[in-house]
Amino acid sequence: MSFRGMFRVLLSVWIAAGVLLAPLSARAASNDPPGPDRYTSVPVSYTEYLWWILRWEDNEKICEITADHEGIPFLWEIYRDCGEAVYDAWISQPPCPPEILEEDSSACPGYYIHLVKRYPAKKEISVALPPPVVWLTLDGCIPEGTTNRCPALPSLILVGDEPLAGEYILRIEGTLDGEAFSCKGERCELPLFETGEESVSLRFWAYSSYGDSSEAFSARIRVAREEGESETSASWYADILSAQWRGNPEATCAETWEAFPPLGGPPAWLETPTDFRTLETSFSYANLAGNLIRRGIVDASSCADGGVLENGNASPCGVDAAYATIVSWQNRFDSLIFSVAKETGVSARLLKNLFARESQFWPGASLSGGDAGFGQMTEEGADTALRWNPIFYEQFCPLVLPEETCRDGYLRLDEEEQSRLRSALVYQV
Repeated sequence: MSFRGMFRVLLSVWIAAGVLLAPLSARAASNDPPGPDRYTSVPVSYTEYLWWILRWEDNEKICEITADHEGIPFLWEIYRDCGEAVYDAWISQPPCPPEILEEDSSACPGYYIHLVKRYPAKKEISVALPPPVVWLTLDGCIPEGTTNRCPALPSLILVGDEPLAGEYILRIEGTLDGEAFSCKGERCELPLFETGEESVSLRFWAYSSYGDSSEAFSARIRVAREEGESETSASWYADILSAQWRGNPEATCAETWEAFPPLGGPPAWLETPTDFRTLETSFSYANLAGNLIRRGIVDASSCADGGVLENGNASPCGVDAAYATIVSWQNRFDSLIFSVAKETGVSARLLKNLFARESQFWPGASLSGGDAGFGQMTEEGADTALRWNPIFYEQFCPLVLPEETCRDGYLRLDEEEQSRLRSALVYQV
């Protein structure tokens, strides 16, 4: 398993709770939209295969089967084209013994299948067209990290996006804190008001000239006065939690947990910097130094104690001898941590602090309890990762177990198979 893959399953973070805002609008909106309904037919060229099922006894054709793939027809195709009786006989009949097949095939029981021909064909397949969507931004605010600082009460901007050429957004509708709004065209501006620590819910969608609508999207909004500000010289923080948000990135896992960070944004250790080089640290890790010395990466022969204590950590002399390498080693993974943080939305500083705490960046670290790797994963941790992240499970399972065994999901594996998978993940880490 790759170092990047390991990072994806070692995610843990909490964010302080909060909630959202606002008023507004023109005329009453309708009920929830019907949703996207757009499909088209596309001609596809393919090779069709014609099979016959024949009776061994007299070579009489029983039925024809057409298939659009190479190889023997699937069982459901036999059922479809030949009926239940032939299907039941086909799946229950024993294979013809080789000695009978060689001497007199007419003595074989049941049926056999024969490829008659293959020929080019065309068919129409239904393809879903991309639906309209609505994006959210703020007007009147300056992005600061993962929050927005606003010198005056801001407005929420909803922008409809119609991906089909020749079609356009007719209107944007929704409800804000239970009140309906509707805006003609592809742009809708909703002025916001102060909510304090509270929040309001937003539901919104767009209608298209195509004759359908987008799905109904949701958001939570908070607008709160900056601490210490008076009413006459106030500024506000505005935060939006929504998959449709197109402003500065949200705080780590805020949308997942549906919880706002503290006003003004999360603490620095929960943020990802704009440049991986700002992750650089220079701590004197004694355990890392001990590993570097024992592996011969650092020469501590000038130390009277050899640079290593009985517990495996470096002595003060060993730490001094290894210091330059310690600093280089603890920063060698920064660019990878940074790229994974950008990819997953998990704080780069949180990830680096986690690995520093668990293993001091020594990849071979393993404790008596079976903890392994940078994040000191255990079998229980592997079990959580395989349960929690089905996409990761689908990628990892076929590397260990037969693909057909993996298809029904981790929870449907028997205990022995689950144990093999957990052990393999810990081993790879």
